[in-house]
Amino acid sequence: ISSYTGGAHEYTKMFSDIWSLRQSRRVSLREISGMPDVLKRVSDKVTEAISEDRSGKFFPSAKKSAVRNFDPKDFFLTEKGISVFYPTYTLAPYYAGIQIFDTGIEPI
Repeated sequence: ISSYTGGAHEYTKMFSDIWSLRQSRRVSLREISGMPDVLKRVSDKVTEAISEDRSGKFFPSAKKSAVRNFDPKDFFLTEKGISVFYPTYTLAPYYAGIQIFDTGIEPI
């Protein structure tokens, strides 16, 4: 969803909605991963990716922000497994956009 609220540009928000067709309801990150410690594992993967990034796009506090601001609803499934995302401005300036990270975690 993209909306203009004033200023130099619009604000874009990405949403995720993962459903179990068998149970006819949304499923959580913990359910889809089958891991009780999935939030820590995701945080570790994201902070590792930020540490390894050499683009210079991340804010100096991006690793702390990644841990503090992760919303467990912000994930989606790809052929590579579970990916997570952070809204614009959370980890990097506007030009960097929504930040997406592959976690390497396979859904059950």
